[in-house]
Amino acid sequence: MCYRTAILGCEITLEAPAAPESIAVAEAVLGTIEAFFATSLNERIVPFRPIGKIIVEPACDLHQGLCITDENIDGHAFVRVQHPSTTPGSTADARLEFRDGLMSLLTTFMLHIAVVENVDCYMSRIAGEERGFSRALLFSEVSLAQGNVFGPSPKVLLRDCEPPSGSKRFPLIRSSEWNTGLSITQLPLPDGNDEQRDPRNAYAYSASQAANEKHSDRKIASQIDIPLWDRAGWRAPYFTTLTRE
Repeated sequence: MCYRTAILGCEITLEAPAAPESIAVAEAVLGTIEAFFATSLNERIVPFRPIGKIIVEPACDLHQGLCITDENIDGHAFVRVQHPSTTPGSTADARLEFRDGLMSLLTTFMLHIAVVENVDCYMSRIAGEERGFSRALLFSEVSLAQGNVFGPSPKVLLRDCEPPSGSKRFPLIRSSEWNTGLSITQLPLPDGNDEQRDPRNAYAYSASQAANEKHSDRKIASQIDIPLWDRAGWRAPYFTTLTRE
């Protein structure tokens, strides 16, 4: 299965097997990341990857928690998230290990896609004042909600919901679309140009605009792979031009 979202303008793709255990982990991973970075649009954190990739997969030798690794294979960078192949028991220790894995994922993912000007200041605001970790952990118990609603063996795929043999079928009776004859009036939307820009305070205007935009409104374009530059010991590009007088 493939999930897509946008974090700080970086287009994130998550791939996971079509299995109940992997689906629960994938949804917890996306929910945790989106919740933590939800209020970071006007912070001094700059993504350098236009596209990010997360791979969720089961691991037979893992019994509880998550294994998070930042990998680069043949120039293709991604974050790998491994989880137990069978759902561990819903014990306090197992849930704590799972939450610790999600916290490790947030750090690995942040370093994978972005650079932060002042890590201490950023974490103090997002994790401290805005309780980013608490907000993110609200989405960590997807598997528990899934089990409470659908039972111990949830049917989360259409192929799992086959009717019993000999069950009664209900054919479609209507011959027109459900909204035929309905009139739907769009409510007036606010004009985005109503706010006047003050040229004397361009930074405040930019910050207010950033706070109101969506993560998907931003686009990242960069030719610099910062982890690769760090390994090579590069610090900055240099160019020169010659002009004739």
